[in-house]
Amino acid sequence: MTHRTAALAAVGAVGLLLLPGTGFAQAEPSPEATAIEMIRRLDPIGDGDQTRIGDWVRVQIDRLAQIPEAERQQAGKAFRQTFRSQFGNSNNTPAFKTQFVVQTARKAEEVLTRDSTDLQVAFAVARVLVDFNRAEALPGLLAGLKSQWPVARYLSARGIQGLHQSIVSEKDKSERVITALREAANAEKDGVALGQIYRAISACGQGSAALDAYLAIMESRLAKRQDPESLGAEIAVYQQFRDPAAINTLNQGQKVQLVSRLAGFLRVYTERYNTANLDFDEIDRLERGLALAEEILETAAGTAGGTIRRQLEDGGYDRRGDVATEAFKWIGDPNNDTPGTLNAAPWNVPMGGLNPASGT
Repeated sequence: MTHRTAALAAVGAVGLLLLPGTGFAQAEPSPEATAIEMIRRLDPIGDGDQTRIGDWVRVQIDRLAQIPEAERQQAGKAFRQTFRSQFGNSNNTPAFKTQFVVQTARKAEEVLTRDSTDLQVAFAVARVLVDFNRAEALPGLLAGLKSQWPVARYLSARGIQGLHQSIVSEKDKSERVITALREAANAEKDGVALGQIYRAISACGQGSAALDAYLAIMESRLAKRQDPESLGAEIAVYQQFRDPAAINTLNQGQKVQLVSRLAGFLRVYTERYNTANLDFDEIDRLERGLALAEEILETAAGTAGGTIRRQLEDGGYDRRGDVATEAFKWIGDPNNDTPGTLNAAPWNVPMGGLNPASGT
């Protein structure tokens, strides 16, 4: 009896457990389930068996997509558990586990970038890649940054962050990943997804690569004056510079660039905050952004400007006009050309924090 024949004989009823939502009603294991059971014990795994693993992955994704919409969210949970069970099977060889992730990532590249992919399918596929936490999943995660669904983009960035150790160990890989994250950030309009992209950049950048990416993304966002819904994402960047030690690692040119971006967002945050009838979540994001920006400016510029945090503590949103007054003490008041602390050398921030023509 060959190794493959013996493996086939061992399938039996356990093949039923490989199929989400089928329970014990199905008398025989499906062809793709049988194939997987045969392959999981092999080492090495040839091209034909790699294709069979990919076919199994495709069948699971197609099956999830065909489930009625009202049931798809629950089915997505079973889908995730199915992949977890397959990957964690005690009979798996290391070669099988590697190829299982490789083939899932390849199918994910197709699914996550397809405009017709349903939200629940995109979520389930991206979540499986995060669950793997394997370097082989990286191509699928990078593709997920281009999904039409914010939750898939968020999960993909989170998965990339989780792989930071393998990414930073290779310079070329780190540069490629940072480039992909930077492109994704420049296109991102969802604040939660963008915040996670910023965190992934921080984890995966080598040397000054993360800072360079931060500065470029922030400049691009200021130039485009992103939708209010994305405001607050920069809090993920601000958290990196709350420690004075992080500021002290910057040279003067880098400090000037950082101060310039902070000043621009101080203006954008202030204008939005000084708007009536904002909801609680947005007020919270803006207040945190304003407070952190001022805290970092005090450290980076080594000087005082307004007292934004005091106004937030004393009155908050009810005194949003006073918050604006204090912000302009930093960046200059464009309404009456009254200069602020940062308009002078060496910072030379434009009046009001933004260049009138470009927004930066």
